[in-house]
Amino acid sequence: MITLGLSGSRYSGKDTTIQVFKRIGVPVFDADLILKFILNHNHELLGEVRRELGSDIFINHQLNLRGMKKGTFDKILDIVQDDLFNAFAKFNDKMERKGAIYTIFHSSILFEREWDKKVDMSISVFAPEGDRIKRARYMTNEGLLNIRDRLKTEMDPLEKNEMADFIINNFNNGSDVVGSIGLQPAKLPNLLKQVNQIDQKVIDEYLYKESLILCV
Repeated sequence: MITLGLSGSRYSGKDTTIQVFKRIGVPVFDADLILKFILNHNHELLGEVRRELGSDIFINHQLNLRGMKKGTFDKILDIVQDDLFNAFAKFNDKMERKGAIYTIFHSSILFEREWDKKVDMSISVFAPEGDRIKRARYMTNEGLLNIRDRLKTEMDPLEKNEMADFIINNFNNGSDVVGSIGLQPAKLPNLLKQVNQIDQKVIDEYLYKESLILCV
């Protein structure tokens, strides 16, 4: 079975893209949701975090993530990521028994944490900053300056694109653009077409690897 990581910047359309993959029957592991559960309810790991980093980052026995420094959060992730990927491995075993050809590891920090190296291939969902700001204002009703400041804290989306095996372009303006790894020009937004192209490429890769095993 093949594993794909999927990520993108805030308001790029990751969740919408994931829904399209689910629509065509691809199993999706929501790493952000599982990570949130671990950080809130895995008391054994939270005890290890407390021992390693101290009690100052806790309020009423819960991690105080609001305003936490990036370096501190990265250290927490160092402690809990093995548990996260153990859960992903169990998910993959279950999906493989059900006949899945590939699964998706959906994480908003895939490239920042270099978790793309833990999967076979990766997808970056990309949208121009202007489109992302429009979506953010619609979804949050926040001011423009606050949104821009938040977007500036992220890894450069173009850097994510360079690291990815596939790019899904989620533009609002319907422009013709070209994706990565041979994706053909597409009228956007047309996520289904792009997802189907990636799906076929992954299936082809799977069949190729299976043919090599049979030839041995």
